Amino acid sequence: MNVLKYPNNSNFFKASMPFVLYRVTDEIFPPGFLSLPSSSEFYLVNERRTWAEAQRHCRENSSDLASVHHDGDSRRLLMAAGRSGDSGRSAWIGLFDESTVWKLSEDASLEVNTDSLDWMKEQPNNFAGSQHCLYITQTGILNDFFCSTPFHFICYDDRNASRYVLVEVKLSWSEAQAYCRGRHTDLMSLRSREEQEDVRRSLKWAGNVWVGLYRDPWASWSDGSASSFSDWKATQPDNQGRDRQCAAVLLHTGKWVDENCREEKPFFCFKGEVQTTLHPHVEILKSLKSLLLILQQRRS
Repeated sequence: MNVLKYPNNSNFFKASMPFVLYRVTDEIFPPGFLSLPSSSEFYLVNERRTWAEAQRHCRENSSDLASVHHDGDSRRLLMAAGRSGDSGRSAWIGLFDESTVWKLSEDASLEVNTDSLDWMKEQPNNFAGSQHCLYITQTGILNDFFCSTPFHFICYDDRNASRYVLVEVKLSWSEAQAYCRGRHTDLMSLRSREEQEDVRRSLKWAGNVWVGLYRDPWASWSDGSASSFSDWKATQPDNQGRDRQCAAVLLHTGKWVDENCREEKPFFCFKGEVQTTLHPHVEILKSLKSLLLILQQRRS
């Protein structure tokens, strides 16, 4: 271990000199960077299973399907694939997309299963893997669509006797949400077919209008963990064929692709924990901290 040595001269610590106050922020190092939590140890199972079968196998024999939370995990996946000698194209990991679960704009902690609502035929289909917001048509049925598209929208106002406010200004979904929150309560949410009918009776509009239901795509891991990290292949996920709701990793690149969950593939499980090594910048910061403590002690 390298030890910093300081001049054996009391004047060194009394000297006045300019200095830089260094504050570590999330912009410089991502959250958790300095502590670097331990990571899962992965192994590849060379048996072809559907995603659900793979999940069951991992839970019965180790912990769960692999969760990938940072670049280090991605590298370990490739190392595990190399050790196995597997020549397959891709293998399941624990990421999946819950296409039937939607969140309410007014309370993101609440989730709504929209199966009971009145949908346009063959919807929602998450076309191109990018339709994560809902509009209601002038006939009162729902469709999922690209959130950046400008539409009129319906606000909910709990201070207004009519409750529903039709805004005939075309905005994207997120802009409509901000407008409703600034001037009313929030975008109108739908929890049931009864509420859907109530809106249809209460308002008349032309075209399509945004409502306050949206989806967090690819936010669910089999083991229940949460992570904002992603490593998708370019153009992925695209939901080609409208039935790709499980993620697999390409064994030659480590990039992710969306696949049909019923396909049979090898898969990654995880077990135990392995300790990651500290980033060299962490050692530098620890040395700087030691120096500051010495200076503080000399000053006192």
